[in-house]
Amino acid sequence: MAVDLDVDERNRIIGDNLRKYRQLKGLTQDELADGLCSVSQLSKVENGKTYLKRTMLKQMADRLDVPLERIESADALLEELTELLQLAKDYYTARNVTKSLEHLEQVIEKCEEFGYSKLLVDALHEKCYILLLEKKAHGEVMRLVEQVLERKLYQTPSQKMLMLLDIGQAYDMSGDQQAAFDCYLRADEEYEFIEAEGEHSKLRYAVSLGLAKYHCIMGNYRASMRYAEKAERVAVHTNTHLYRIRSHYFKAIPLRRMGETQKAEQIYLEALKETHDNSLLVDVAIISNNLGEIYQERGELGPALQFYQRSYNMFNLVGAGLQLFQPLLHMAELACQNEDHGKAQEFIQEIFTICDQEEGRAYRERASGLRLLAQVKLSLQDTKSFEDHMLQALRIYQDHNVWDAAYEVAVEMAEHYSQFDSARSVELFRQAVEYNKTVKSLRR
Repeated sequence: MAVDLDVDERNRIIGDNLRKYRQLKGLTQDELADGLCSVSQLSKVENGKTYLKRTMLKQMADRLDVPLERIESADALLEELTELLQLAKDYYTARNVTKSLEHLEQVIEKCEEFGYSKLLVDALHEKCYILLLEKKAHGEVMRLVEQVLERKLYQTPSQKMLMLLDIGQAYDMSGDQQAAFDCYLRADEEYEFIEAEGEHSKLRYAVSLGLAKYHCIMGNYRASMRYAEKAERVAVHTNTHLYRIRSHYFKAIPLRRMGETQKAEQIYLEALKETHDNSLLVDVAIISNNLGEIYQERGELGPALQFYQRSYNMFNLVGAGLQLFQPLLHMAELACQNEDHGKAQEFIQEIFTICDQEEGRAYRERASGLRLLAQVKLSLQDTKSFEDHMLQALRIYQDHNVWDAAYEVAVEMAEHYSQFDSARSVELFRQAVEYNKTVKSLRR
């Protein structure tokens, strides 16, 4: 107990702590006071009206199974729960996910019970963070965050931003990229209320790079460039090496979409050397895949295949799982171009195996694999399989609101059926028109 506290403040702190720990222990005032003091005296102590001798206070602390120092701390329970939250983080760092989540549940329950809103939101964010990293229960993340936002439990703008980022990632995992985009936009609006230094700069970076990604998906390439440049400026300002590299080479994606292929290639080649020199294997893999795409578009299939193989090897080396999809898909495309349909189908089957391991998260990847497999079947003159696989892909895009890809598949299928004067052609053209309207409305 700090020596500069007056008597009234000391009594209030001890009273608050006795009441909280008694409630945590599940004891009544009668049970705690039994053999030590009267119930009325204990009631006065808990209300900060009087005090107990330290020897009696020690006996009560023993009965509550807590050190006397906890009873005398300014907010002992808050300190204890803060330590428990850190322990949960440490368990996760040690890859003990079960133990980490168990501790987080204890913190969340007690924070709810005793009104520690700020620590509650911190613990909920940590739980969401783990669930998202473990690729589990994105629906649970949505539920938790929606409760925080509806009840306005967040105590600072940065806490609100973190919650919006969590639910944005959950929406992305569920397949609703429009909802994810909206969450990132809302998070961006919160930034004006917080400082730009320290931990908050990481939020600025995460929001900016996320918006660069979603603007690119939506076809807003200039906006994507602006946000990638914002992320890069934050990384440079805070001297965050890895963030600077990633935001820098991300700019190559919208540049390619806008036809600036040579600029994009130069960025990738510069970044490839830097990531290789710093042993950033995942980044080496991502950049290699993108360089392969550039060379494939130019018709330089030899270099393209070398970069795709390098990307695949790097992703495989770090156990990147779903990220193996991109080089696999491209290697399957090259095999198709070489009319090696057997090899193409081997690559596609590996894609489906990876998708099966992702428990529904890999809907885009599965749909892309189905579309390529459909083209392989069409090359083998298996029209029925072509139609089945394309329609499966269309259903996936419809179920997950991926309207731009749904539009492409609907047009391709409509053109296919028109060759046979099928009534399905008209139906699919109509669907394509509706998909295109939706895409345009989302890009306004």
